[in-house]
Amino acid sequence: MNSTGSGPQRPAPRQIQTWQDAEHNAAAWMRYWGYRDAQAKPGGADGGIDVHASDALAQVKYQAIAVGRPALQLLFGARGHAIHKQLIFFTGSNYTSTAVTYADEHDIALFVYSLDGSMAAVNPSAWRLSTQYPRPSEEPIAEAKASTDPPPSARLFTPATTAAPDAWGSQPALKPSGPVSLAILLTPLLMCLVGATTIGFFSQNPDLAPPWLRQVWATWMTVACLGSLPALLVARVLSRRQ
Repeated sequence: MNSTGSGPQRPAPRQIQTWQDAEHNAAAWMRYWGYRDAQAKPGGADGGIDVHASDALAQVKYQAIAVGRPALQLLFGARGHAIHKQLIFFTGSNYTSTAVTYADEHDIALFVYSLDGSMAAVNPSAWRLSTQYPRPSEEPIAEAKASTDPPPSARLFTPATTAAPDAWGSQPALKPSGPVSLAILLTPLLMCLVGATTIGFFSQNPDLAPPWLRQVWATWMTVACLGSLPALLVARVLSRRQ
């Protein structure tokens, strides 16, 4: 508690050089978020629990590889019947797409810590957890506005692996290349050019073309000119999709 009694102070920056540093840093942030009795238990036979609190359990990974779904399943299983306890996961790397999906399904808050000890929320559960408690009065920052949208850190987080179609939605459709749009646009224009040239030639040399042939080229010109506008619209739509 700070001197004003308003709540725990925001954790000061600290260098994360060992797994013990990572666990104590996670405990400090949990106390700041309202879990006042959060304590790190380094080296214990905890079944995947590194930080304990009366209303929360957390696991902390100090590794370079992405955290996968099995690590989250281990944390979920370690909670047992204490379903009132919030599950929190911390890592200094990132998470696979299947891990994020599993966390969202089981309300596990995912955080990524930096080497200076700062925290970034990865999913909506983490964002809600880190914003539901009032900040200490000495903080020179404005209160966060109520919003249902996750913060930039959650929106910009990129999973370590490419999400499968059934996990993140269908794959984007193949998009036509630039030459296709160009060909659609140029075809009626070329038809207009050929038709105009031919009709001009027949006008100067009427003996070379019977009336029915001149009518064919007039029809050609009409079709080409009428098709120019739709072709222009289609080409524009395709170019925007690329």
